[in-house]
Amino acid sequence: MRRTVRALLLGSVVVLVAAQAAAAAISLTRAQLKAGELRVEGQGARPAATITIDGVAMGNASSTGSFSIRRTGFNSPTCKITVSDGTSSTQATLSDCTPAGSPPPPPPPPPPPPPPPPPPPPAGPASFQALGVLPGWSQSQAWGVSADGAVVVGQLSRLGSDTRGFRWTASGGMQDLGTLGGANSEAFAASGDGSAIIGRASTASGNYRPFRWTVAGMQELPSSPPEFVSGDALDVSTDGSAVVGLFGFAERWTVGGGLEDLGSFSSRGISSDGRVVVGNNGHAVRWTSTGGVQDLGTVGGTESFADDASGDGSVVVGQSRNSGQFWKAFRWTAGTGMRDIGTLGGPMAAAYNISDDGSVVVGRALTSSSSASDRAFRWTPQKGMQNLQSVLQGLGVTSVNGWILLGATGVSADGTVIVGEGINPAKEREAFRAVLPLP
Repeated sequence: MRRTVRALLLGSVVVLVAAQAAAAAISLTRAQLKAGELRVEGQGARPAATITIDGVAMGNASSTGSFSIRRTGFNSPTCKITVSDGTSSTQATLSDCTPAGSPPPPPPPPPPPPPPPPPPPPAGPASFQALGVLPGWSQSQAWGVSADGAVVVGQLSRLGSDTRGFRWTASGGMQDLGTLGGANSEAFAASGDGSAIIGRASTASGNYRPFRWTVAGMQELPSSPPEFVSGDALDVSTDGSAVVGLFGFAERWTVGGGLEDLGSFSSRGISSDGRVVVGNNGHAVRWTSTGGVQDLGTVGGTESFADDASGDGSVVVGQSRNSGQFWKAFRWTAGTGMRDIGTLGGPMAAAYNISDDGSVVVGRALTSSSSASDRAFRWTPQKGMQNLQSVLQGLGVTSVNGWILLGATGVSADGTVIVGEGINPAKEREAFRAVLPLP
């Protein structure tokens, strides 16, 4: 059904490798932190250099020395950052920033290559499967799953190099989705049967563009106006015909109608039937053709954003700051309004995806005050928020032992298949697919 976003406290690696004629001082053209979303763009870096923010690796420069970094769930205690390419650095004050939280933890050190992926899990009420990597890649992360639970999408990466979107099935394993002529791509969501996949990919010029992939190949989606050189596709309807994301001044693209301007907000998620679009404009919003843009409020703080909607769009999930300015996972309905659905013991949580009937929510939450304690969760009305790994172990699933499940990013329409990313026993990030019965 859907992607999801990114980690609450997560960095991914994006690098283009090329040669540079002469070194130049790094400079920034954009430094913004709005509604938990960090956007940093600049130029003058060493080609293919690792770009760090406050000492944490966040991405890599292109062959021309330009770079563009985007992370969600980011917090800054001072609203000031130091950006470096290892040779030169520059400081900047983040626009639209409210001081709160702490910077993300550094990624784990590179371990030895992981073992080959195991065979598909045996049939049963609960199971856990590591999805592995393709040859030449060291890490994988799952961002979404099809409504039927059979197709998983995400990205492959390797330290100090590029990323590549993938499509996984039990029978076919991982498939490289390619790019739009550049070195990078990331797949965020899949249609109901996994035949249409959306995300972003780099072009030969190094810009990220939204794409829609089918068996016919990767199709670049437009922007409005065309002068917008960058964009992302973030979610897709069950039939694969409607896509939402960052298309400039447009919020939705359809196969039959092209780009549509739905109002002044950033679209992030779409209902399974394609009729309800959610996102943010400082606050989480919900759009319908009859009601227009509806402000969903907050759980007591100043900011919120919506990431996903149920099958008919009547239930919305996402993140909101509370009165203490901590990010909290929320679930919204017209009857209850926006409700904080709890944490796993720490101060923050993020809800990323929801089942079609709205009864299963997945995401990640801190288990302590440490910013490195984020863990995958499943929330249901019957059990509330539960540590996903603990639930699996309680059901007798031993293949998850030795893992750290960092985040659950996608759930099938019926709520029984959950995908995400974790740290495997070899200490590498790896995509996973879990099957477990409803409570």
